[in-house]
Amino acid sequence: MAMDAPATIKDVQKLTGCMAALNRFLSRLGERGLPFFKLLKRQDKFEWTTEAAEALENLKQHLQSPPILTAPLPGEELLLYIAATTHVVNTAIVVERPEEGHAYGVQRPVYFISKVLSESKVRYPSIQKLLYGILITSRKLRHYFDEYKISVITDFPLGDILRNWDATGRISKWAVELGALEINFKPRTAIKSQALVDFLVEWRENQIPAPQSIPEYWVMYFDGSLKIDGGDAGVLFISPKGEQLKYVFQILFKVSNNEAEYEALLHRL
Repeated sequence: MAMDAPATIKDVQKLTGCMAALNRFLSRLGERGLPFFKLLKRQDKFEWTTEAAEALENLKQHLQSPPILTAPLPGEELLLYIAATTHVVNTAIVVERPEEGHAYGVQRPVYFISKVLSESKVRYPSIQKLLYGILITSRKLRHYFDEYKISVITDFPLGDILRNWDATGRISKWAVELGALEINFKPRTAIKSQALVDFLVEWRENQIPAPQSIPEYWVMYFDGSLKIDGGDAGVLFISPKGEQLKYVFQILFKVSNNEAEYEALLHRL
């Protein structure tokens, strides 16, 4: 496939724009294009990297034999597969039908979704990334969720987590939104489509870990709590090398929670 390597940031933007248009037709496109998105962050100086060159060649090969999508028929059950890596969440909507010459049903892809995670979402735990995959799919393909029976194929207890009344934070918010939809959860068995081989592993720990921010200066955390006859306060210092220094002291006069925290701050200053 004739496709020259990008020579400028604008060329990379054109490439990623074309990939976005093909997102629904190709599996894990966000992960395949991750090296290109890294180049877009370097606005000051453009340099075509070896990683990007390899990604472009792999993309060319994948485009030469793309999977054929199938339109679902009324009343069919749609299967949702999820794949989550460190930086990307991918989902695939699939339909399973009996076909001549096959003893069992054959799975055909209907729609692919690939989402490159922002810096904050990269730090989501693996379970939350899988739940986030269901959430973004339900938002983008709401017409499928309204008209068809959707079954999430997973070996993770995602259904139990969403139905947990003790859930807090973003999971509780997602549970409210997804609770309005009819979603079933089924254990994963054999995947009956070559196009879905990429979804055999839902979470891969061998991905590149999220970069840890190393502070250039000392970092200080402080907190305080009140008691009947005074209060307690504590301070934690973390050096640029990761060394921790802890200090705890008692306040011998009556204070509120906020005042105890202020005392902790002032004491160390």
